[in-house]
Amino acid sequence: MRQVTLILFFLIFTFINWRQPTIIAQDFIGQKESLLKLKDGTIRREIASFSIMSIADELQTLPTIKVNEIPITGVNDTTAIFRKDGLLIKIFITGFDTIRHRLTYNNSQLHFLILIDGKPFYGTGCEVPKTKIKSVIFQNGQQSFRFTANAISGLYEPKFFHTNTITNQVEMSCKVFQSIDKRRHYIYMENSDGAGFYVLTWLIQDNEYTTRFVDYGF
Repeated sequence: MRQVTLILFFLIFTFINWRQPTIIAQDFIGQKESLLKLKDGTIRREIASFSIMSIADELQTLPTIKVNEIPITGVNDTTAIFRKDGLLIKIFITGFDTIRHRLTYNNSQLHFLILIDGKPFYGTGCEVPKTKIKSVIFQNGQQSFRFTANAISGLYEPKFFHTNTITNQVEMSCKVFQSIDKRRHYIYMENSDGAGFYVLTWLIQDNEYTTRFVDYGF
């Protein structure tokens, strides 16, 4: 009888844990950086012209505004370079060093990573990331700047390219766009995969970094 009871307890415990919803790191951030919270109609319509976010109900019927894509002139696993006329954008990826970061786990037996350096983050299903954005450099004519730490914080498992599982062709996951009046530049990335997948758009307006939009949960 004791053996039967133990078996039943094991089965119930397994079933409960199997029914638990998948927890991902982004869930601890919420949608506070979502494109859908943006009120500016022009910027929303420009981003909707190239972003996967155009599938969202709020954007599907939104008339888009054409933007021009800036060609990529060099790319490998750690560096992407975009260049046209006097515009130059460089993005760098580096490995994630656990020694240089403070990792916070939840208190349950499942041991989920929920904070990095005391902050929620994007890119993994509550696992330790392997890569992160190292830096972004923007130059337009004589004006240039490097993105601040806040602009690139919490962005893990970035990707410059991926292999299309249907066509087996390599496609870019990172692109740069310029508004028709050349006042706005958008750096767009589809990062990570699986449960950690998220879409990132940095906005540079009048040669100054303005903000970023991050969405997940597709």
